[in-house]
Amino acid sequence: MSEQPNPPIETPVPGLEVERRYNGRMLIFTFKSHLTAQMLDTWMAMLKAYLETHQTTDRFMVYDVSQTQFLIFTSLANQRLKEVAAAYPDATGRVAAIVPRIGVLQPIGEFFVQHNNNRLQPNLEIRLFNDREEGINWVAEAIQGEA
Repeated sequence: MSEQPNPPIETPVPGLEVERRYNGRMLIFTFKSHLTAQMLDTWMAMLKAYLETHQTTDRFMVYDVSQTQFLIFTSLANQRLKEVAAAYPDATGRVAAIVPRIGVLQPIGEFFVQHNNNRLQPNLEIRLFNDREEGINWVAEAIQGEA
């Protein structure tokens, strides 16, 4: 499955950019500011629309928070993540999270993500990356493997 060379970038709310690749099978969410209720609500609505449109448990997504300085997962962000996990426990596919380099804390962050993922959505592969293109390519490999 080929992808559009330069997909348009949507800005559904301030601080959030969205790219759709592979005919909409891959969504790339780029968070450019601290997570707000409006951004989180928009993200949840877009995720729900994606799953309903494709009529699948598969999701192929990239969450890029690397441009957000001092990213803080607020209690609201944590609540929204738990809501999504509870609503879609059978989720499959691949999700890449692009994060800034956090040095010695990186393995702790990866362990936390894997622990929660294995408990809440065991069939969904989630990995942390420091390089945007590497994360996008990892998710794309799964889509291309289906073709």
